Amino acid sequence: MQRFLSELSALCRFLIIISVLIHEAENYAQEIGIQHILFHVEKSNTEAFRLYEKLGYKVFRDDGNRYMMKKMRFILRRNALLQKNMLIF
Repeated sequence: MQRFLSELSALCRFLIIISVLIHEAENYAQEIGIQHILFHVEKSNTEAFRLYEKLGYKVFRDDGNRYMMKKMRFILRRNALLQKNMLIF
């Protein structure tokens, strides 16, 4: 039981770290005027897929063995609305 809790704790810390990093990337993308953020995730990586969904990403395209997930960013900067910028991870 102790080992299980330790592994669960490590997984929770990992998911928190990943979530923080993604939010930082989103904030940076917004600062530089990027409107759309896209991720590729392997279909077999269900943990990452669920995390991205919880963070607001949706399947944008099915690329065979992986999905491209997209999160819309609406930036109210005058120039950003005219550009089609994307940040792909």
